[in-house]
Amino acid sequence: MHLALARSDGGVSIMALLEGSDPAQEVAKWEGVSGGIKATRTEPVDASALPSRRFRLAWKMGAAGVEVDLAAARGVVLSDLRAERNRRLDDSERLMSRANEIGTPSDQKAVRDYRQALRDLPAKEAVRIEAMTVAELEAYAPAWPTPA
Repeated sequence: MHLALARSDGGVSIMALLEGSDPAQEVAKWEGVSGGIKATRTEPVDASALPSRRFRLAWKMGAAGVEVDLAAARGVVLSDLRAERNRRLDDSERLMSRANEIGTPSDQKAVRDYRQALRDLPAKEAVRIEAMTVAELEAYAPAWPTPA
């Protein structure tokens, strides 16, 4: 059996309970080690009915149990997009150095354009992401610019 705990910070934690354990005692133990976070509501849940773990940081306790907070899920997707964009920008530093050292002006422009497209991507994609459902967010994959 699993227990969903609506936390005082607005999130949801899932606790697996051993057979024969007392849920109230387990919640009290969890609260003792959670850094002061209290459970505001507890509810038994079937682990197979939980939403996608992709958005576990966006879970909330709703009337029908654990559900995904759509606004928070969109924030998770944008955060992941920015992290990957930053990684790609870091990787492109080598391309920029090479273009500046031995490239032609058109090579340098191509790398600058690529890097600018990476910088612009989160703002452009935010509009699309704001209109997506949870299922669409789950399947979301941006069209990444490619270096020339």
